[in-house]
Amino acid sequence: MAAAGRRYYPIFLDVAARRVAVIGGGRVAERKVRQLLACGARVTVISPALTPRLRAWRRRKKIFWKSRGYRRGDLDRMWLVVAATDQSPVNRTVSIEAARRKVWVNVVDDPARSSAIAPAWFRRGPLVVAFSTGGASPALARQLRLKLSREIGRDYAAYVAFLARVRHEVHRRVRDAATRQKLMRRLVRANLLPLLKRGKLGELRRQIARLTSSSPARGGGG
Repeated sequence: MAAAGRRYYPIFLDVAARRVAVIGGGRVAERKVRQLLACGARVTVISPALTPRLRAWRRRKKIFWKSRGYRRGDLDRMWLVVAATDQSPVNRTVSIEAARRKVWVNVVDDPARSSAIAPAWFRRGPLVVAFSTGGASPALARQLRLKLSREIGRDYAAYVAFLARVRHEVHRRVRDAATRQKLMRRLVRANLLPLLKRGKLGELRRQIARLTSSSPARGGGG
């Protein structure tokens, strides 16, 4: 059910070392756990049963497991909770307790009971591209993710990492914030990705030198 009329504030959460509870042990819960582990969360799964992969993660001590159904108090010290069961009354109870405890809650497939919704997304190194329809059509969000993930290939991981290094150098050399922003916009508009893909590092360095040296006022950077 879409949360009609809601305007969500897009945000990326740093869940590294944060306590996160996932209620449910099926395929949907498994997918959520996989994404959370990739971001460094400390995940506790609460479910009487687990998928084979969740069991493997538990054996390897990647997750904590409470082998039972959800109970009141399970959100103690949790920072985020994902309700991923196929039982609406359980998900509703989780949502109510999360609201009372001021814990972020994502009820899968029920944005109206969620304080946070999960977008469709993909990663290319430091670059993360996310899509959301506010719960109106998750299928459309997934379709857009697939389409853009083909257009934004894995080369972008190296490209974004490269731009981060250049940005660091620009910050070291140029003190004026407005000038730094102009330089970085100029570099992005120049689209140096093809040179990086072809391994033309010498030409890449020359292009960077040309683009940065032709800038006005360095702001006193040394």
